[in-house]
Amino acid sequence: MQDPELLSVLVKPPPSGFSRFEPTAYYTFSICAHAYHMRERKVLGENEWTGWLQWMKNAFHQGTLVKYWKEERMDGWFDPAFREFVSKELIATTQH
Repeated sequence: MQDPELLSVLVKPPPSGFSRFEPTAYYTFSICAHAYHMRERKVLGENEWTGWLQWMKNAFHQGTLVKYWKEERMDGWFDPAFREFVSKELIATTQH
């Protein structure tokens, strides 16, 4: 995460290169996806999920995650169920 150029191992960089924020955005999406899938597998209890859900909503609302999800097309790295969750539960609720 310290060197965004390392992302070029996975994807070709755009002409302007990668920003130093992209690795952090991807890592944050991965954490959110992991929490989401733990909830789906019923590993997280209701109280734990409520805490994670609020954390994710805050991160999407207060930060720049929506920009990276949409503009940098990071959604393509995640499974359809998580993409739908992000669209309906995180992005839709932040745009009100």
